[in-house]
Amino acid sequence: MFLKPFAVRFNSQIKSCEKKQLLNSFYDQYELDPTNILEIFKTKDVHRLKVITSSEIKVNIYKFGNIPLIIENEKERLPTVYLLWHLPNLLPHFKVHENLVSVLMKGADLMLPGVVTDGPILPYTFNKIEKGVLCCISTTSNRAPIAIGHTAMSNYDMYMSAGKGKAVSVFHVMGDHVCSLVSSFNRPILPWPIIDESSPKTNEEIDNVDDGSKSPVNILSQQISDDKNISEELNDLYLKEAVELQPSLDLDKILRECFLKGLKLIKTNQLPIQVNIFYSQYVLVHKSPSVDLDIRKTKFKKVGLFLKAMQDEGFVEVTEPKSGVLMLNHINKDHIE
Repeated sequence: MFLKPFAVRFNSQIKSCEKKQLLNSFYDQYELDPTNILEIFKTKDVHRLKVITSSEIKVNIYKFGNIPLIIENEKERLPTVYLLWHLPNLLPHFKVHENLVSVLMKGADLMLPGVVTDGPILPYTFNKIEKGVLCCISTTSNRAPIAIGHTAMSNYDMYMSAGKGKAVSVFHVMGDHVCSLVSSFNRPILPWPIIDESSPKTNEEIDNVDDGSKSPVNILSQQISDDKNISEELNDLYLKEAVELQPSLDLDKILRECFLKGLKLIKTNQLPIQVNIFYSQYVLVHKSPSVDLDIRKTKFKKVGLFLKAMQDEGFVEVTEPKSGVLMLNHINKDHIE
């Protein structure tokens, strides 16, 4: 879903009450303990990016600090790979070999022949998982997920297909444009649980297995406290890399470049146009997804002041027909720039 660039229509900081509602809904959806709030969720700097994907799908992406953690569509709130690195037990896992990672990052869905299992696919191999279940993909050497998607078949259908067909329809993968919203982070190394195979299981125990420790799918467990420990260990790494890797951006220059590109899209018969519409639909669409172009972080502070500055330079003519409403009336197509 996010392999191709998406358009950011709005990027605004949400209120504390909206953040609380978002987290309550997320914790309810995944049946998490609401009193056990992750450290990465405690920041007050939470932004909602309303985006439209290349396939015209509208979604919201929530950034906590500078890290995208939750993707929201009409039906559900989905974790990003960054959030799953803090909550590796949140979703069922499918395991693949490391050499398949680059294939998934190019946009491929996960096919059953690529899934690593402990033996032939049986009716209980994937813990009787159903079709359409949200799941993630990890590698045999590292539990930190690299992709998220929905199961394309039920466990029974996978068994009946003799190991052929699509296992997971991937919608978000490490390295896509959701990941480009943040400075580059290295995927952490999270070990798989050590399995004690000293005690043989009976056939009845095998049929009723539900811990998923030997299976490529790990059903949501009660190890949220372990996830919190992992999350706390990652926080220091994230904060350190955020400081070291965040490039020094000239937001004033970027804003000007996006403005000039936006002017070229406006036709004469579209004028006059409200300044806020011009800014959101013609200026912000030209910024890189990795850039948080917040007008408040520029020297202009407000869109209206920026447009008036551009008017002083002879690019446009702006009027205020009534208090608080700015209109872009004319564009100087003959300007030297």
